Amino acid sequence: MGTVREVAKAGYQGLEFYGPYYQWTADQAKEMRKLLDDLGIRCYSTHNDSGNFSAEKIGHAIRSEQNSWR
Repeated sequence: MGTVREVAKAGYQGLEFYGPYYQWTADQAKEMRKLLDDLGIRCYSTHNDSGNFSAEKIGHAIRSEQNSWR
């Protein structure tokens, strides 16, 4: 959260999250969505390794996107 605040403070309008967002709970994703909205900054994409697209993990990615990114 602090890093996102600093990125927005530096004047960036967009950012990209790396794969650790896969560890977020639904509540954490919603909290990040609110922070992004409050700061007027957008997440346009995510950076992932191929393991994050396995059958076991892809469902979590979809739920995270539904809760956080638009």
